[in-house]
Amino acid sequence: MKHAGLPFWLAVGALLVVVLGAAFAERLAPFGPGEQDITQRLQPPALRGHVLGTDELGRDILSRLLYGGRVSLLVGLIAVGLSCPVGMLVGVTAGYAGRRVDDVLMRVTEVQLAIPTILLAIAVIGVLGPGLSNVILTLTVTGWTLYARLIRGETLAVKERDYVVAARAAGAGDLRIMGRHVIPNVLSPVIVVAVFAVANMIILEATLSFLGLGVEPQVVTWGRMLNAGRLYLATAWWLMTFPGLAIFVTVLSVNLIGDHLRDWLDPRLRRSLL
Repeated sequence: MKHAGLPFWLAVGALLVVVLGAAFAERLAPFGPGEQDITQRLQPPALRGHVLGTDELGRDILSRLLYGGRVSLLVGLIAVGLSCPVGMLVGVTAGYAGRRVDDVLMRVTEVQLAIPTILLAIAVIGVLGPGLSNVILTLTVTGWTLYARLIRGETLAVKERDYVVAARAAGAGDLRIMGRHVIPNVLSPVIVVAVFAVANMIILEATLSFLGLGVEPQVVTWGRMLNAGRLYLATAWWLMTFPGLAIFVTVLSVNLIGDHLRDWLDPRLRRSLL
């Protein structure tokens, strides 16, 4: 990491601020996320009181941003944590098991890839209904294909290498070869893709919440704050600006970290940096 530049450390710092703000929202938020004061509705940002202003019901924007970050980060991390193992299992099996299994699994993967992700997510949420667990399940269902295609290609290359052939000649079983020789050697690209996927999941969650298809209405999310603020864009710019900035900074920080991590984990790129 000694070759990390200023953008990388700025991204780490910004993401750390977002994570800590969400984790300690109870202590940092000056007001409750649902605390209303109609006499203070649509107040602009000020140095005292409501630093980032208030919404149409007099709720503090800063407090709602801190609590809303919890949902975005939680959904992004859990959805990636569930979809990545599923995609890895499918990809390793398809790449190692042979042509027939590969054809079946890849045709299923390609069918899902043919459906736009946001449309598939809207359809699944429409059937399951709103809720945090349903959003996570939806994003898991729509996200595993990316890993499956990547790992399948990596597995096809790894399984022909000398150490895998030697292990097979020594009598090692397929499960042992996949667990000990294949999976460890395809993890680097998976880690990088998973980091980028967190940013994508945050955007998808915000999109679903913006459309009213995310978590329950009483739960604060950045996407729902954007949806509420669009009605007051001409008169209360801060309602959409600050949630939009929160999403932008979080996604940009994750992408910058993922970009540096890709360079670091790729031996060819790492040699060029040295």
